[in-house]
Amino acid sequence: ERFRPDPDMRRRMRERLGVADDQLLVGTVGHFGAEKGIDLAIGAFQAFLARHPERDARLVVLGRGDAMQTAWIKQKVLPPFADRIDFQGFQAHPEQWFPAFDVLLHGARDEAFGLVLAEAQACGVPVVAARVGGIPEVVADGITGRLASAPEVEPLADMLAEVAADADRRRAMAARAIEHARSRFSRERYARDYIEVYRRLLG
Repeated sequence: ERFRPDPDMRRRMRERLGVADDQLLVGTVGHFGAEKGIDLAIGAFQAFLARHPERDARLVVLGRGDAMQTAWIKQKVLPPFADRIDFQGFQAHPEQWFPAFDVLLHGARDEAFGLVLAEAQACGVPVVAARVGGIPEVVADGITGRLASAPEVEPLADMLAEVAADADRRRAMAARAIEHARSRFSRERYARDYIEVYRRLLG
């Protein structure tokens, strides 16, 4: 219920960030440990901009780490792109941020499930991530986002460029992402599945 499209919140958050409605706003969310791949998301976003300098795009990073992790992550930002990457720290209410994003870029090197992926899709945000761990069970490749072949900068940049290239396709992915998240990840669906497991075991 917390995670849903919110046009008014989208407008307010983008105004807060100084991002126009027609700018491409990419989000990445997670702690700064290596497994979450924030460094890969930053690298992929910069590779995308290097290939497409004409694109008016920004990256918002939501998350934090210890002093060493933060220094390591911020070293990944190259000077030509520093004004395009905005660190907003840990946010207790990500549901206020997701509606502002056009794409969620998730660089995780491994992921058992990826709750942030389900939350973003519920808000109508297509996902770009790597085909690792449980991610292919959460993101429908080509339908609610795109999955890179590996958690590496270049494959992630390829998929980001593909999603960014076609606004109509991105809107279609957004609509399907909402339906996908609501049908696959609701409390009601999990309750039904657990009940069915118990019935089978007791039977």
